[in-house]
Amino acid sequence: MARRAGDFALVGVAALITLDASGRCQRARVALCGVGPTPIRAGAAEDALLGQAPAGAALDEAAARAAAATSPPSDLHGSAEFRRKLARHFARQAIATAAQRAGGT
Repeated sequence: MARRAGDFALVGVAALITLDASGRCQRARVALCGVGPTPIRAGAAEDALLGQAPAGAALDEAAARAAAATSPPSDLHGSAEFRRKLARHFARQAIATAAQRAGGT
């Protein structure tokens, strides 16, 4: 999410999901930027997805864990609380998109 086109991202999320034959998460990778001094990998979010179908409550839990792993700065572009909310929203969206691309629902 950037305030204007071409700006640096306030928050960025990338996700990679591998599903098994039953549609459950076999492997997950979730990374965020703009929510700490360096990009971070959200291991707790990845752990929440393993063995789960990446939908509904599992998606909510993974997104919450991803946001909880952050320590965003407050600055003139947004407060730490705002960036955490964005992290949670975009983590859920990125994970859902990755799962869909992996063949899930």
